[in-house]
Amino acid sequence: MSTDRNRRSEQVGLRERAERAAATLGSELTLVAGTPLAVWRHLRRSTPVHRYEFRTPKVQLPPHANEPGDDAVQVPDDGVGSSYRRRYHLRLRGSRLGARELVDMVAGDPNLVCPTEVANFERNQESLEQADGLQEGEELLVRVAGPWNGPVRVVERTPTSFRLQTLKGHMEAGQIEFRARDGEEDGCLVFEIESHARSGTKLFGALYDRGIGRRAQEHMWISFLDQVARQAGAEVVGGIHVETERSFE
Repeated sequence: MSTDRNRRSEQVGLRERAERAAATLGSELTLVAGTPLAVWRHLRRSTPVHRYEFRTPKVQLPPHANEPGDDAVQVPDDGVGSSYRRRYHLRLRGSRLGARELVDMVAGDPNLVCPTEVANFERNQESLEQADGLQEGEELLVRVAGPWNGPVRVVERTPTSFRLQTLKGHMEAGQIEFRARDGEEDGCLVFEIESHARSGTKLFGALYDRGIGRRAQEHMWISFLDQVARQAGAEVVGGIHVETERSFE
């Protein structure tokens, strides 16, 4: 009897692992197949993009970027190569959502605004059942085309922002914050994405420093901002701005 139960339990375990593997493969194939669509959308984009690049001896990281004693996180000191601070932002006129509502919408389901043909946010079932939107302490996986899936943890959630920390195995080592604010003098709402990171591996560092990884990442977040504007029903004022600050390291 015990042997039969063990055999059935083993069969269930094998079936569940096979189902997870099939789902993962299907997700990765979808992302790879979506790359041509992403390129097509990039070429058709009508929103102007303004780029600014700076070099600095040292990129200043957020004061709470490191979490001593937590072996799961991947902080900039764990990375390789140059440090980068990248800020993507746009101003929205006539938004149907305020700063709080906009961040709630993005945190509630990042895939509403993420270009899912090249990336998607995967939350575990327990988190989906227990909370509305991303919560502090939650861990999730950002799947992207190629071998660059990125595990992250929500380390801060405020009414108008949330911040993600990279975990071991991520392509980068650092943090990224999504935030919005009302009250601009011209009545516009501002939405920003700001990251502070180094590459997680030498291979990704080589691709990133040579511009390949940076352009792919830039496309992802610019497309993200485009969708934020659409979901808000707002007009983009002055285009999308991309600031890159790179250390001399």
